[in-house]
Amino acid sequence: MVGQCAKRAGPRTTVRMASAGKKTKTKEKNKKKEKIAFFGDTMKPILSVLGMEKLLKRAGAPRVSEDAKEALRDVLENYADTVSKKAVEFSKHAGRRTVKADDVKLAR
Repeated sequence: MVGQCAKRAGPRTTVRMASAGKKTKTKEKNKKKEKIAFFGDTMKPILSVLGMEKLLKRAGAPRVSEDAKEALRDVLENYADTVSKKAVEFSKHAGRRTVKADDVKLAR
């Protein structure tokens, strides 16, 4: 669609109306909401293996195996999942939808 301001823009330019683009953007935003990908009964890992190596090296390990990195990732993700669920319960109990830092600290 060519708008009325095309007369001022010049003979070779076309001006699109802003409302045509906005409709597609809102549809794309709604489509982007997806659920977390599951592999069998477990969720896809969120934490990186490289981050686990950095944590272990900071603790003083000169070398770190891949199994150790993955084991630490599993332990930390399980702990974070437990704390997150408790923090959500605390925020719901307080009548809020927003999880605050105090909820996370209480959930530890």
